[in-house]
Amino acid sequence: MRPLTFPGALFAFLACGPGTASGTAQVTDSAGVRIVTSTSGDLVYARLADEPALRIGALDGPDAFLFERIVSVARDVEGDIVVADAGPLEVRVFDDEGNHLRTMGGRGEGPGEFRGFDGVWTAPDRSIVVVYGFPPATIVHFGTDGSVVGQARLTGVMASPPPFLHPLGLVGAGQLLSSVEHLVLEDHREPFRAPVVFVRHGFDGVLLDTIASLPGQPGTVLVAPNRTDAGMGLPSLPMSAGPTAAGSADGIALTGGELFEVRFLDKSGSVSRIARLAEAPPVRTDAHVEAYVASMVRSTVERFGDSFEDFFPGGEERMLREQRDLYQSLPLLERLPGYVRLLFSDTGNLWALRYDPPGAPVRRWDVFGEDGTHLGAVDVPASLRVYGISHGQLFGVTRDELDVQHVEVRSLDLLDRSR
Repeated sequence: MRPLTFPGALFAFLACGPGTASGTAQVTDSAGVRIVTSTSGDLVYARLADEPALRIGALDGPDAFLFERIVSVARDVEGDIVVADAGPLEVRVFDDEGNHLRTMGGRGEGPGEFRGFDGVWTAPDRSIVVVYGFPPATIVHFGTDGSVVGQARLTGVMASPPPFLHPLGLVGAGQLLSSVEHLVLEDHREPFRAPVVFVRHGFDGVLLDTIASLPGQPGTVLVAPNRTDAGMGLPSLPMSAGPTAAGSADGIALTGGELFEVRFLDKSGSVSRIARLAEAPPVRTDAHVEAYVASMVRSTVERFGDSFEDFFPGGEERMLREQRDLYQSLPLLERLPGYVRLLFSDTGNLWALRYDPPGAPVRRWDVFGEDGTHLGAVDVPASLRVYGISHGQLFGVTRDELDVQHVEVRSLDLLDRSR
């Protein structure tokens, strides 16, 4: 495992802090890692089309177009779209015009069947990889014709305390990138950050290596009933984030979740460069807490519907008041998180999603070139969860006014065609 500590990088960030940098500064630290610090300003990389170029999903119609709970969407090099629906536990493939081509999987214990799944990705040869992260973590590899090429359990992940494996994507040829965190069984009366470990497996399930270990999302432990010496759980503090990563054909991008900073690792897992913005995430305010609480209560009311007051005597106002008092008593972080998701486009650019408080109408993605330079930002409606960028388009999942899920593909209008 390679420790990711950069004393030289910290110095460079302080030297190029907000208000001091102009243009793009490139620095090399004592470890030989190239650091690119950019000012973001109002630079726009691309604008998203107002209307989708393709929309898949329906309220009524053939089963292939009726989605229950989409958990992942991928797109192959030819433009075919692969959708993982965790309702029926099916993987459905559509062509670039939205025509249904085939359905794979289903609920069961046999070859190519699932007890659940967390993600789907397409390999360079257009084969499909589906991963289930809950113990026992499993990987299923489908060929281009939908046949099962291989199925295996992921090995080498410590079983105690119980692990949570989160598949993050593919790296190079035939490698799966995942993060692993473990259930905490000790009482922590102060906020703590359990480590998150990033690992690579082969499609045969064999552990290849451990890339890095970073502090996880800040949280506290819920003390178990009738016990004072132990607890269990990983409840996170509101308005906080942990580390995450993304894979590409050439390597891995990794962020700790606290800054507008990304570390790029080559195929061997060594840090090759660091890209960052010369600005800090916003300071948390009482208004952020209020918006967070309002969003949480609103979603609870919607989930329970007419039976809400049966479960919560006193209604919405009482719940708002109690939750507001609860969250204001927590040791919240002074600043909002930095980057919370990473995605590589098919051109090799990295898209990094900024944290947005609940209720924000749009989410901002910062786009970095392969050399680490900040190319600009793209604003995406908060209602559209992005899963990838390919063929000059962005694709993701949204819900309509009837709560019907749809896969949407929207074109990107690049403001500087040379990029």
